[in-house]
Amino acid sequence: MTEPRSEQDVPPAATAGGPLASGGLLTSPLAALEHYLGSELSSLEAELDEIGLLANQARMEAARHEEKRGQAATRLESIRRPGNEAAALETAALLATLTRRAAVMQAQVDVLEGKLKVLGRYRDSLAATATRLSSMGRGAAIGGGPGSGASRAGPA
Repeated sequence: MTEPRSEQDVPPAATAGGPLASGGLLTSPLAALEHYLGSELSSLEAELDEIGLLANQARMEAARHEEKRGQAATRLESIRRPGNEAAALETAALLATLTRRAAVMQAQVDVLEGKLKVLGRYRDSLAATATRLSSMGRGAAIGGGPGSGASRAGPA
């Protein structure tokens, strides 16, 4: 594995206040990666919160549109009689429009819920990776990490 040699090779979050030596070389690649993962997790949490709020708003709008659609369907049934074709036609057109709007809003809810599900999985994966990386760093500090000279295998 090649270690980053300059700030250009380091993830952007790691260069902003990250563990860099005065010459621009990393003093600890694990610490830089931990810093980067931490900032990514923070950003992801903020995005998930925002998408959650949007999903709640979309659910409320979808329910409102569905309620209006139901009212229009009831109204259409009540005015459908001979001699009232014009009003029935107008209400049927309104019902079609409201049905399309309700379908679009429900599709929006489905998209947002899908984003929440996928980004939630991604967040969980990043958190697990950050935890593993953190434990690797502690192992190296104790003397059992890679490159510390401690042998994992028995005698050759």
